Parts: sequence; structure tokens; C-alpha cells
Amino acid sequence: MPPHEKKFLHALLLTGAEYDAIQKIFAALGSFEAGWRTDARALERAGLSQELAERMAVAQSRLNPDEEMRKLVGQGIALVAADEPDFPAELHEIASAPMALYIKGRVKTGLPRLAVVGTRKATAYGREATQKIIRDLADQTEIAIVSGLAQGIDAEAHKAALSSGLTTIGVLGGGMDRESFFPPENWNLAEEITARGGAVISEYPPGAPALPHHFPARNRIIAGLSRGVLVVEAPEKSGALITARFSLEQGRDVFAVPGPMFSPNAIGTHR
Repeated sequence: MPPHEKKFLHALLLTGAEYDAIQKIFAALGSFEAGWRTDARALERAGLSQELAERMAVAQSRLNPDEEMRKLVGQGIALVAADEPDFPAELHEIASAPMALYIKGRVKTGLPRLAVVGTRKATAYGREATQKIIRDLADQTEIAIVSGLAQGIDAEAHKAALSSGLTTIGVLGGGMDRESFFPPENWNLAEEITARGGAVISEYPPGAPALPHHFPARNRIIAGLSRGVLVVEAPEKSGALITARFSLEQGRDVFAVPGPMFSPNAIGTHR
């Protein structure tokens, strides 16, 4: 993707348009720059709703693409397009591959990666199992741990990786700026991940809220980055099971930690 196109993609994402809308704009108008320079009526003809087209037109009047790219660089965030060398090659293999990623830190190549996911309401058993498995893996091989920087098992996986000297990658469901980072209590953990040679990545630009529908989409990236997914604890309805399903669809391995037979947090893993 040419550099001038990247700044217009970033600017379009900052208007609140998400990837399905961006793809419609590109298909209809041929470039992100053309999409940026057009009006609400043309955006509607490209397939966007009237509400979104008008909201984008208002946002375009107050955003400067060059200035927004400078802000991004100032935050230490790179927007990496799918055709660039720093884009994780594994994501080319998945359905609905992202056209670009916001990356803070470094996604190391050449390391096998394991996703470790589970419930936000982790038990002491789940936390201990996460720590032990990752610690034992670190004793055997060099591996990177991928998770979603959520509360519970995700945070425990990142912390266990760091304490074991492993690289870890956090995938967000919103912007990676301080104001929109979710959950806010894991901001310092994200900063430690990048400081220790890992990465925090997102499809969503700074300022994007962590909306509920972002998390299932985020989970396809967690699975896609990894050779396999380990589900530590998961109740019957759990985002971790969505990640496991994506992993199976992508031809990856799925592993599950058994739990107490009467525990609600073991229903998903046992299934």
C-alpha cells in the first residue's frame, strides 16, 4: 500500500467507519484517497448507510490526514498494511484477513506462537494452570504467547509469559491509546509487553471504543496468529470458545485444560 494511501485509510478509520464500510468505499471508488475526498452522497452510492455517510462527512471536515499520521507516529504506533513485510504472514491464511493492523512494539517472526485464552472470571485453579503450563513451555522451547489482554486468564497468560522470559502479543478490541484502552486496568501490562520486546496490536485506530462486536472479530486474529489455541477455563458462553472455533476453522490445533466436573468454568473446555 503506498504511503499516501495509508494516511487516507487511517483517516477513514478515524471517522468511525469499520472495515466492511472501508472495503465498500475502496471497491466503489478505487482508492482510499478518493474515498476521503468524496462527499456523503457518493459514500451512500458506495453502499454505506445514510447515517454513516453523513457522520463520516462531518468527521472529514475536522480531520487532517497528515496531522493524524504524525500523531500516530508520536504514540509509537505503526499502521502496517497487509502487503508490507512487518504484517504477520500467518494472517494471510485466514478468512476475512485484516487489510492493515495498528502495531505497537514488534511482532517477532520465526517463533511458534500459542494462544492462551479463557474466562475473565478466572478461578485460582485456572490461574495456577495457566502459570504452570506457560512456565513449563518456557523450560522446553522458545515460544510466543498470544492473548487478548482481557481480565482473568488473558492477563494471567501475558504475565506468566513475561515472568518466564517469553515474548507475548496482546490483541485488542479497541484503540490502543490510553483513553480508549480496554480494560483500563491492563494498560500498564500492555506497556510492559511492548517494553519487553512483545507487541500490542489492533484493527482499530486510537480513539476507537471497545464495542461488543469487536471482540469476536478480535478473536479471529488471536487464533490466526497462533499455531494452536489453549483454552484454560471457559463457561458455556465464552469468547474463548469463539477463539477455539476460529482456530479449528483455520486448521490450527485446539487444546483444553480439564476442570472440576461441576465447575461452570469447565463446561466450555470439556465440551
